[in-house]
Amino acid sequence: MRRAQGVMSRQPVICMLLPGGLEYAGGIGRWAGYLLGAWKTGDASRPDIIIIDTRGHGSKLVGLMAFPLALLRLAGFLIRGRLALLHVNMSSRGSTVRKGIVVYAASCFGIPVVLHLHGSNFDGFYRGLAPFTQRLVRGIFARAKSILVLGEVWRRFLIDEIGVADERVAILFNGVPQPRETRQPSRPGEPCRIVMLGRLEARKGVPELLAALGSEALQARSWQATLAGDGDVDFTRRRAAELGLGDRIALPGWIGADSASSLLARADILVLASHAENMPMSVLEALANSVAVIATPVGTTPEILQDGVSALLVPPGDVAALAEALIRLIDQPAWRGQIAAAGHEVFRRQLDIALAAERLNSLYRECAPALARIGRGQVIDDSGSAEA
Repeated sequence: MRRAQGVMSRQPVICMLLPGGLEYAGGIGRWAGYLLGAWKTGDASRPDIIIIDTRGHGSKLVGLMAFPLALLRLAGFLIRGRLALLHVNMSSRGSTVRKGIVVYAASCFGIPVVLHLHGSNFDGFYRGLAPFTQRLVRGIFARAKSILVLGEVWRRFLIDEIGVADERVAILFNGVPQPRETRQPSRPGEPCRIVMLGRLEARKGVPELLAALGSEALQARSWQATLAGDGDVDFTRRRAAELGLGDRIALPGWIGADSASSLLARADILVLASHAENMPMSVLEALANSVAVIATPVGTTPEILQDGVSALLVPPGDVAALAEALIRLIDQPAWRGQIAAAGHEVFRRQLDIALAAERLNSLYRECAPALARIGRGQVIDDSGSAEA
């Protein structure tokens, strides 16, 4: 087999569009970081994935320049003949506009697109659009080679309301890696450790969580809580102080994946009382770390977790139910351990990021013929031709 000089520079790649990149894209960014970690340690024949930030982070000028620069990077890969496939992560509003432009352009150049829908309120966003704009959105989905969703509820939405053919929609659960640290739960006699990971805002149920923790029944029990996330940290701190919880709740702000993993390794309960979610990464990270989960049955959460078996599910906005769930898990450590063990089994069977990486590798090769040749005795030389 002849290998031309510079062959590696001609290797087909996948470009993944990610708003904010790995660091500032929230849950999508954390998922992509986990995916790349699993990608590198898996099958050596897997193609390279190039992350391209479409939104930027920081000043308004950075944000304005991010999308044009992303288009220029994509054009460079296209001109050099290396762009084999686009993986487009899309949510609602501005994300739909930016990604829609890319998807329409890719279809003009014959570049296959895997469209990955993440937005927790995309259905409400779509239903609120004018009929003409809805047609444009349907056109985005029509031009994708394959569409990934996080659960059956979104699969049905795309089929029934957007009009996507059944065979073009695939469910791919979010995934997280195996725990990085040995679990160190609280010991008998120590305060129960409660954690929330997510933006500190009303949509995440932070007001209800504070109210529940501030209830008389919870105040009488032994616990310490850490609410880690960006958002209105100062307001949350003031509200915690008003409830007399200032010395029991830590508010470190946004933390990265390594810090989140360390925090969960020492946690007993994760709480996410959101009003709207798709498939929250913090819940999956808790399951991986054998931490008992209290969540709300929104998005795809009820598709993976069973109330009273692998998690406790409480109605959104219900302070009393949230407080009761916390009390039950604090007061019954043995049962808390059973819930955590059942949740970890769900992670092991369905939510390990290595499973998602393998599934994506197969899907990519099905969608893009250029990728199907990688690792199968075919080499692309500097002129773009291939020989076995």
